[in-house]
Amino acid sequence: MRDIPATEIIKTLIEHEKENNTFIRHYEDVRFKITQINVTLSVLLIGASRFGTLQSSKILLSAFIIILGVHGVLVCAKYTERADRHAVISRAYRQALSEFVGNFDDTTLEEIHQNASERHRSHKNVTGIFVNIRARWFWAAVHFAVVILGIFVAIT
Repeated sequence: MRDIPATEIIKTLIEHEKENNTFIRHYEDVRFKITQINVTLSVLLIGASRFGTLQSSKILLSAFIIILGVHGVLVCAKYTERADRHAVISRAYRQALSEFVGNFDDTTLEEIHQNASERHRSHKNVTGIFVNIRARWFWAAVHFAVVILGIFVAIT
């Protein structure tokens, strides 16, 4: 095996961690865009269902609204799975980097990360109530609300 300079190993580990973090942000952006599109289409369809001339098509419009909501839940679930995959990979690179670099100033990179995460969790402010709630549930809740709106349109 050839000798690889430590700086190259560190650089490679950092780049791979950054790349996976970029994927995580990308999947969050996709969830946002899908949510934005589905909610906008649902609102337009709800408005259309209220026109007297489209009353006979109300069931079809409500079915499409429900499909948009279900589609949104499924897309959010898939992109959440993809983001989780890249988060696991990113953590592995961070851990490998921490092990490779070792201790400095009586700590490791991983300990710095864990300590900062704990400080974040322990903040007692208004947003602290959301620390244990994953953002994925908010995205899913929006799409479940679209399903419920579709059902409401169908029965009213």
